Order: sequence, then structure tokens, then C-alpha cells
Amino acid sequence: MDIGTIAVDAIFTPIRRVSYEVENMRVGDKTNHNRLRILIETDGTLTPREALSRSIEIMINQLKAIVDFKERKPRRRERSKSRHFLQKIGEHREGEARR
Repeated sequence: MDIGTIAVDAIFTPIRRVSYEVENMRVGDKTNHNRLRILIETDGTLTPREALSRSIEIMINQLKAIVDFKERKPRRRERSKSRHFLQKIGEHREGEARR
């Protein structure tokens, strides 16, 4: 095998075939929705629903490695600087209003 080649053995995958179709869909009066139809064919060692569920879990874990889905809270020090800045702006505006 050549350097840089990754060997992949697909013989052991329980997934035989996957296809999908995106259709326009109407919900009430709105026609701007889409319907995703997924056809999953397996070898019987797991159900198509189990295959879809597991693939979603894998995708989420892969994305978590790239992007942190939790919003970071500002540190206390940063918050106090913001409050101090806003206080100064308020004091400045009050001083201008008095003039």
C-alpha cells in the first residue's frame, strides 16, 4: 500500500444502501417547507432507524470536535469592565444633560 493511503474495509458495514430525496412540502398555508425522505437498507444486523440514530450521534460528535456548541459566559472581570464602561457613559450623558 502506498504512503498516504488509508485502507477502508467496507465489507463489515451493516449498511447496504442509502438514498435521500428532498421534496417541497406544504404546511397549512405555508409552502416554504421541505421534507427529507431517507431510505436506508441494512443487512439485518440493525434496523434502519438504529443506523440513522447512530449516524446522527457520530455526526454530532464529529462536529463537537470542531465547534463548541455551548455559548461561553463572559468572565466576571470582563463583565465588571463592561458595567464600569456603561456606568461611565451614563455619568457622561448625565453631565452633558445638566449643561
